[in-house]
Amino acid sequence: PAVRMTSAADTVSSVSMVAVVAHEERAEALLCAVTTSGPATARGVHLYRSLDAGLTWATVPLPEGAIVAVGGSLVYDIEEDRVHLLAEVAGSIAGSIVRCESSDGGASWSPWRPIELVSAKRIEAAGCSGIKMSTGALIVPVIAYGGFRIEDEPCAAVIVSEDAGATWTMPQAAFPNTTTSAVVE
Repeated sequence: PAVRMTSAADTVSSVSMVAVVAHEERAEALLCAVTTSGPATARGVHLYRSLDAGLTWATVPLPEGAIVAVGGSLVYDIEEDRVHLLAEVAGSIAGSIVRCESSDGGASWSPWRPIELVSAKRIEAAGCSGIKMSTGALIVPVIAYGGFRIEDEPCAAVIVSEDAGATWTMPQAAFPNTTTSAVVE
């Protein structure tokens, strides 16, 4: 059966979902970051958690300290049993990306922290699920602007962390003039 997490009056602009495997005494969980706007819900990223394979969903409070507007991207690090949530700060001119993390299957989250990104390009969160590669690198899709062919042209790109999310780099954009991306290994 279909399950609705958001109000029918709201517009959903991005969805990122991960499955968190059972660990020690914690059951398996599904996490879903949904970016919405509309009359029923405040604009921004909203996080939902299911402990029954998606039959029911509960809203998970996000940490205070950053008003997150768009593009919640979830990444599950199975070796560290940690979930990362990256999102874009509302009203940021340069596309400030922040992250928080959970080590209890998404029940609670660390405070928001700005990511340290080595890139001269303006980026925005894409709201797509990221992955942890077998090499240990975390990879998250983003939208990058300018400097590829046309100034301020949107380009699908990824940001990469080799140190569990402490610092990030952005290789050359892969797909000029598009904002749709996904990552697979």
